[in-house]
Amino acid sequence: MRSTSYRIKKAHREAVLNRQRRLALGAAAAIVLLVWFINMSPVGSLTSEAADRGYICVSVHGGDTIWSVAEEYRPDNTDIRAFAHEIAAVNDIEDHMIYEGQVLKIPN
Repeated sequence: MRSTSYRIKKAHREAVLNRQRRLALGAAAAIVLLVWFINMSPVGSLTSEAADRGYICVSVHGGDTIWSVAEEYRPDNTDIRAFAHEIAAVNDIEDHMIYEGQVLKIPN
């Protein structure tokens, strides 16, 4: 017959193993969700979709405006006002406000 001490140690060991299994399962689930979210992010799909439609994707930096982006990327002999308006229209921007970290589609 086994002692009470042995049963307590065995129960404790099983509890620790169960806790470790739950932690490992939770970590694996978190990794799977993270990979899924990264693959479903709009930036990744925006980049491939934009390339297919003749756009380039530009990340907005601090201090950028639609005007400065249009000035940098506009084709030769293109009116900058019309090009800035086109950038706003393509990106569904109504108030011409852009934000740092935003990804803009720029027509080629």
